[in-house]
Amino acid sequence: DKNRYVDIAALPDMSPAPHDSQILLFVDVDGVLNIGISDDEGSLLLSQDNITHARQQVCEGRPTRVAGKLTSLTDSEMKHGEEATFEKLATAGREEISEVLVSRLARIIQSCGHSAHIVLASSWRRHRNMRRRLLLEKKLGDCLGAAWSFHATTRSDAKDDAPALRLQCIGDYLEDFYSPSVGKLKVLVLDDFFISPMDGWDCGKTSVFCPEDAQRYLASRAEKAPGAGKGQVTVMVVHTYDEVLTQRGHIMPIGSGLRMDEFNAAMNFVATPPEAGPQRPVGAPRLRSGLRTAPNGLQKDKSSYKSRPQQPLRESKQDKAQ
Repeated sequence: DKNRYVDIAALPDMSPAPHDSQILLFVDVDGVLNIGISDDEGSLLLSQDNITHARQQVCEGRPTRVAGKLTSLTDSEMKHGEEATFEKLATAGREEISEVLVSRLARIIQSCGHSAHIVLASSWRRHRNMRRRLLLEKKLGDCLGAAWSFHATTRSDAKDDAPALRLQCIGDYLEDFYSPSVGKLKVLVLDDFFISPMDGWDCGKTSVFCPEDAQRYLASRAEKAPGAGKGQVTVMVVHTYDEVLTQRGHIMPIGSGLRMDEFNAAMNFVATPPEAGPQRPVGAPRLRSGLRTAPNGLQKDKSSYKSRPQQPLRESKQDKAQ
């Protein structure tokens, strides 16, 4: 329906092209600029509306499984440098992005400087989500004090609806973007990868069990660019994924948003001179199996997620593939 969307011909060119940028930033939205809860019926958005409905169900003595998830997360301490519960990062009204998290992204963009190249890697880049993208750009512009828009997006026709495919899509862009004339380049990726733990994603010759694996994979993709050599690209992958213990004793995977410790690590990364090699990841330590530990140290038990939600609350309008 042409009347529903802005004419994309009027928007800036979104195709990748070599730049003299020193920083290349890839931004996901769902799970980075909001908090999503993994559920069998689709991701649940941590919004004030959903929190209100969930608390009402609990007060009326008819809590559903979904309401239990939402209240458990809402009342959980974020830790990791945050002195508040997750409710601090809930979205307000009908908006699908957190004001707090958008402001953090704006500060990272500002710290990147004018030489940075900012790429939207979320499904919000697609034509059907153009209104969402424009709203996000407006809010970032408000934070930055001037009109602002993403410099580019990853390929809009790329199939990237799984963690490995998303990482490969980012790698495709990086390989096309990088050239020896750029010199040393720092690449920062902010993504929850569909609320997924790094449990051995198959990226060709690379199996991804941790952020360092993802960083090495992306650095290797840059090295495939014509004329590129080794040691020119430094990569940091901020995996905005966590696991929270519910009131029923289950481990709940979440797209945890850009936490304060992750924000600080990203700020330090963009502020320091580029040095080749994988960056030290932030977040919870990893077990030998490759699974992340929950904040309380418990290991994920997939059997915890088999029950179906009853009377689901209003879910986010985001697509299954974020």
